[in-house]
Amino acid sequence: MECSREGEEPWPDEFQAGFVPRHTCQDKCLYHDHEVLDAILQCTCGRPPCRACAIAGAS
Repeated sequence: MECSREGEEPWPDEFQAGFVPRHTCQDKCLYHDHEVLDAILQCTCGRPPCRACAIAGAS
């Protein structure tokens, strides 16, 4: 089972109104930072700012 939410959107049983996204922009890359060679397709380097940063910047 693959989890694509990554803390950026609520689970189906969570209320959207009270949901606060998790900061994901400082997450370590499994491939580059931890040298997990099988994780090349999960590289997170060069991603745009996370949703939490985008929301914080909009206020």
